Order: sequence, then C-alpha cells, then structure tokens
Amino acid sequence: MRRISYFLAAAAFVSIAAPAAATPPQVPDPYGSDVPDHLLVVARNATGRDATLGQINITVRDLAGNGMAADVVLDFSGAPDLALSAVPQDSRMTIDCAQNQVTILSLSNGVATFTLMGTGTSAPASPPNAVTILANGVLMGSASVAVLDRDGLNGVTPADLSIWAGDFFSGANPPRADLDGDGSVSLADISVLAAAYFSGNDTMSGSPFCP
Repeated sequence: MRRISYFLAAAAFVSIAAPAAATPPQVPDPYGSDVPDHLLVVARNATGRDATLGQINITVRDLAGNGMAADVVLDFSGAPDLALSAVPQDSRMTIDCAQNQVTILSLSNGVATFTLMGTGTSAPASPPNAVTILANGVLMGSASVAVLDRDGLNGVTPADLSIWAGDFFSGANPPRADLDGDGSVSLADISVLAAAYFSGNDTMSGSPFCP
C-alpha cells in the first residue's frame, strides 16, 4: 500500500508541475470566411451614416471554421479616386488617413459590421478589386469600391448624378460608378443613387475627409 501511495503522490506532482499544452493561435481562413467583393461608400444625415445602403458585413473564421476576433484592415491605397471620411462612425473602427486604411475589430464570433463614408476625388479611376482586405495580417480577399457622394458637397444631390453620367458615357466602366456591384456601369446604378437621394439618409457629406 505504501508503494501505491508513493506512486500516486508522484503522479500528482508530475501533473501539477507539467506545463499546460499551449493553445495554438487562431489563424484566419480566407476560404472559410465571408468577405465582400464590392463596397459602397455612402454619405450621411443629421443622425449618422447611411447604414441602410452602406452596411458592410465581414465574418472572419479560423481554419477550424470557428468565428474569431481579428483586426480587419481595408487598404484603400490602391483607390486614389476615393477620399475616406476621417471621422470613425463606430467605436470599433479606426481610420488611418496617412496609410489610407480602415481597421475594425471583429467580434468574438468573427462578425464585423460597419459602414464607410467618403467622397470621390479627381484622381483617375481605380481598377477593379483595388481594395485589399486583411485579417490579422492574412490576405482575405479584395473588393471593388463605388462612391455615392462624388463631389463631397451636401450629400447625394443631382450634381452627383451628373458626375456619374460622365463615367457612364465614357464607356470606361469604372468601378467607382458601379453602384449596384454587378460588374458594369449601367442605368441600373441610377436606382441606387435614387434610393440614396429619396431616402433622406444621404443629405449630408461625410466630411472632414482624409487629405
């Protein structure tokens, strides 16, 4: 009996002294996560941004398919025809004007829901998939970006329709004018502008904008 007691005591000591196995870090899975391929940048009204038209949803999952908290970065450095609003509209969002990046922390279930505001610039049109999306530094995908408030004045107005028409008749098919995200600049995009104009959710611009 004494030998058994010694054995049990030794086993208990080893179990206490042995370090716990380290939990492997969660790694974002680009193939198992939900990342949009089209972003619509909107304006605002007196109560805040137009989350009706502009809501963006990203879900980050790890290699096991579980949702995970992550720093989701949208890099707009490849889209010089867009100037982001410099004022975050969400407590989980930060905006880096110098790097032209937006970062938002996804929840523990992996979901990041946010809205982007901004305006157009005089720079040449950005190509498709100009926005790079990363989670904890892992490339998740890319997205094209379209802009409602093209002149940055008084929200969405007929002046923005005029600027959009210039892109439409140019035949260049720039992503900034593809408001419905179907891959082409067509008369169907006017319905998105009309929805923004008549909704009352885009009566003000999202200024100040990043320089």
